[in-house]
Amino acid sequence: ESLAGRRLRRSVLRRMVDYRLANDDIQEATRLLTESAPSPLTNDMIQSELGFRYRGLCESLLQRRMTELTRKPATELLPKLRHWAARAIELNPKDELA
Repeated sequence: ESLAGRRLRRSVLRRMVDYRLANDDIQEATRLLTESAPSPLTNDMIQSELGFRYRGLCESLLQRRMTELTRKPATELLPKLRHWAARAIELNPKDELA
């Protein structure tokens, strides 16, 4: 497999991690995260990364809400944002931005 192919594969796997977290499938997200890592990850590293990813989901949703017209009212997005933010803090309490 070429360097470009490996990079593409890691990129796709990283996006799949976010997709799985957005659907609250943390087991599959963990498996994909582990598979996409260039070196072995400890459990603490995995938890920290998953926390960062949940925070990223919140930021992404808020950014899209500010730049696009969405079909859902903002009040419908709050439960998802609350859940993702709570998971981000739970998984990575050291993240000062969560």
